[in-house]
Amino acid sequence: AYHGAGAFHFSSGRARMVVNCGSGKRLSPEWAAALRQPAAHSTLSTEPPGALAALAKAAMFAHQRLEDDMGQLLEIERLLGEADGPSRHLRRFFLSRSGDDLRGEDRLVAPPAGLSLAWRLRFHLHPSVKASMARDGRSVIIALSNREGWRFRCNNPGLSIERSVYCGQSGGSLSGAPVSCEQIVIHPAGLEPSSTRDIILKWSFRRLEGG
Repeated sequence: AYHGAGAFHFSSGRARMVVNCGSGKRLSPEWAAALRQPAAHSTLSTEPPGALAALAKAAMFAHQRLEDDMGQLLEIERLLGEADGPSRHLRRFFLSRSGDDLRGEDRLVAPPAGLSLAWRLRFHLHPSVKASMARDGRSVIIALSNREGWRFRCNNPGLSIERSVYCGQSGGSLSGAPVSCEQIVIHPAGLEPSSTRDIILKWSFRRLEGG
């Protein structure tokens, strides 16, 4: 019932960093419906939400996981349209063995016309996380509840910190009531529309030295 294929959570020890917005099981039906949408998950979504109706229905159809002395690699691939169409979303995660370096790549292969300028990559942050834009405008400084410092980087000029909401039971309310938080959003600002080129988005979460 949740349209969050490819979404993930990320923590450092017990300090939570990236989350989804929660289930809303104890909230009104309107809240529950909103929290099922792609935009409520740390994955690919669109703005406006209905820009690509197929996105909500897109299902994971392949994944693989590898591990070696360097770390762990996870790949998730899903269709973005008809089963025999070329459009798909390929998401790759690489987590270093030490756990202090998470690298990601989101590749939109032959993106549908409705997605080329409507896509968003969202990383919802736990309410205990504090985030601020760095001076370079291409990265975000993150402070966790355990006093660790992390930096988020991406290869895309469109990067912002926006308001979000968390409805998990550990977010400050045992009832799951909404708690204000923030999200990192990568968006297509400054990019030209294209119906032929793949869109390749690279990003990373890295712990700062001394953090």
